[in-house]
Amino acid sequence: MPITHTNARGKTYYLHQGTTKTGKPTYHFSMQSEGTLAASIPVGFEIYETPNAQVFLRRIPPKIITEEERQVVEDGMRKYAEVQEYKIDVKGNAIVVYTADQDIDVLVNLFQDVGSMRDEAQIRSAIRREITYSPMLQFVLSDEKQRVFVA
Repeated sequence: MPITHTNARGKTYYLHQGTTKTGKPTYHFSMQSEGTLAASIPVGFEIYETPNAQVFLRRIPPKIITEEERQVVEDGMRKYAEVQEYKIDVKGNAIVVYTADQDIDVLVNLFQDVGSMRDEAQIRSAIRREITYSPMLQFVLSDEKQRVFVA
């Protein structure tokens, strides 16, 4: 059975396997189901999806940031942030908050006025699958022993 991944935009990607000129295995994701598909994820690798729904196979990074630390940022964003469209990603020793590049409320109103869809929930769902995100805030772990972050 081939390895597939459906990203946040609902697109399915297939993991392809090949070899380099020196005979080492190489892997990449593609939306094409033809070709040499990998039957398993290589040991020490994981599927990674960026906040903008790009799909990669990458080496499993060392866990520098704990899930609890990431959750503190998530809880803070949910409680205090004015923006509602954001994604949080952990990269190395940093927790990065990405915010939407587009204003969803403006787009919903536009689609309701000129589009064929009138249901706001349906429009919001469609827009969320297509918007892009940019990094806006990051918390960097500056002292690993004392778990001190700087923004």
